[in-house]
Amino acid sequence: MAGLTVSYAPPRSRWSAWSYVGYSTTRAGDASTDARSVSVTSALTYGLGRWLPGCTLSVQADYDRYVDTAVPASDTHAVSGLVLFKLATF
Repeated sequence: MAGLTVSYAPPRSRWSAWSYVGYSTTRAGDASTDARSVSVTSALTYGLGRWLPGCTLSVQADYDRYVDTAVPASDTHAVSGLVLFKLATF
């Protein structure tokens, strides 16, 4: 398993962003599994402080892929997205 997270939040800016990439492999000694998996998630956030103090608006996108050369029927792909409006900071 390997993973990397990168984030960026410039000083004095309402914008911030982050991204995560993960990769893993699984291999069984009896060749019943020979799989690779990759996941990518990224988000962009904007602080609405000028209009709504403590509130943020975020957009997130995700991609996942699983490939098993020993059992191709178990291969999967997934893409998803999320919009989050945070009303207050606790």
